[in-house]
Amino acid sequence: MSVFQDLGYQLENADMGSGFITAASATRNHTGFLDALAGQTSSGNTRATAFVEALANGMARVRLNFLNTKNSSSRWGQQSRDDRPILDPQTYRSAWEKIDQAIFTRSATTAVAPSPAGVQPSGAAASPALPTPGAAPATH
Repeated sequence: MSVFQDLGYQLENADMGSGFITAASATRNHTGFLDALAGQTSSGNTRATAFVEALANGMARVRLNFLNTKNSSSRWGQQSRDDRPILDPQTYRSAWEKIDQAIFTRSATTAVAPSPAGVQPSGAAASPALPTPGAAPATH
């Protein structure tokens, strides 16, 4: 979800149970001069979906899809929508690079440096282990 936000998308839906995320970029006006003369307006944006599946070995499988959407309407109320998948590999390469950066940053900020075994500052009591973010609370 944070990667979509970093790429400038607004989250529309995120279902943590199924791992399905939808996001969309800001809508832009695509009405050309001739369209305006004919009484038509056009706008469009990019929509993105991700499906994140947790695997048994602690890894995850992620599937990304991007598509360009163009909405048109006429002064007589007729509306149409044209969705086209984005097939340019650079779009996906850029998204995967951002995902790699986010994973690296998150793992670096959540890692706790281990202290040498048996070494504690003098007079200090052993502190309890910090919980891992997202881990279930410990039970006694």
